[in-house]
Amino acid sequence: MIDFGARAEVLARLSGNRRRMALPLLASSLQDLRDWVASQFTRSSDEAFSQKAQLVAMELFHLALAQAPSPQQDHPSVEFSLKFLNELECELRMVGAGDADLEEKMVRVCKQLATGREPSGDQPRDEMALAAVSQMSQSFALHTQEDVTVFHVALHADRGGLGQQQPQERIN
Repeated sequence: MIDFGARAEVLARLSGNRRRMALPLLASSLQDLRDWVASQFTRSSDEAFSQKAQLVAMELFHLALAQAPSPQQDHPSVEFSLKFLNELECELRMVGAGDADLEEKMVRVCKQLATGREPSGDQPRDEMALAAVSQMSQSFALHTQEDVTVFHVALHADRGGLGQQQPQERIN
């Protein structure tokens, strides 16, 4: 797809001015994703919340990149959507090519995090991304069916900044 104009205007047109956007699975799409997520937050007081959502979206995109078939095959893509539940909570969703192994890896990563073990640099990139999203999110679920994986992440704005989460209820 080709479009011309200011970056924010092009991203708005590509997303149909909705809170949904489809992106090709190319490393060059990462900046477009980050800009699109940032454009969903309109208040200056939401900067930390926006950064958190951008980081989570980028980790999800890295997961999709790691699972993607070669770019020569079928031009793989993913679709992101963002929905605000209220001023302090949002849901980020990614739908893309599936890998049944991700569910098993997610179970392994959750067990590791539950025992207090932090991810180490020698883990595969997809497991590191799963751990990062799990740690930054209120809740994180993935489901694979018929070669399609749906990632659903609930985020809560941190009043104290990115690494200082306040006690909060889990969203199911």
